[in-house]
Amino acid sequence: MSHAQTTTPDTARFTARLDSLRTHYHVPGPSYVVLRGDSILLQGGLGFADLQTFAPATPATNYRIASLTKPIAATILLQLQEAGQLAINDPIKPLILGYEDYYRQVRYPG
Repeated sequence: MSHAQTTTPDTARFTARLDSLRTHYHVPGPSYVVLRGDSILLQGGLGFADLQTFAPATPATNYRIASLTKPIAATILLQLQEAGQLAINDPIKPLILGYEDYYRQVRYPG
């Protein structure tokens, strides 16, 4: 992925607007990236990733996202089923690198 970030009036307006929204919605510190194809047009962080240590948010900040990945994974699986690339009752083991034999097979009851 190539990286060609430069500061322009447009990127400055975008960053200022994002920071305004961050403040309005009381978000401590988002990270952001704007892509065009495989090129990074703009990336950065605003505010703080950790309010106790005042560590700044950066493009490399790791965030705890709790259970937000479950609906994303479900959507991806259903899209793959619609595309005919898997069936909802296919075993998951071949799809996940490092999946151990001792995990039980999960199947949709329908």
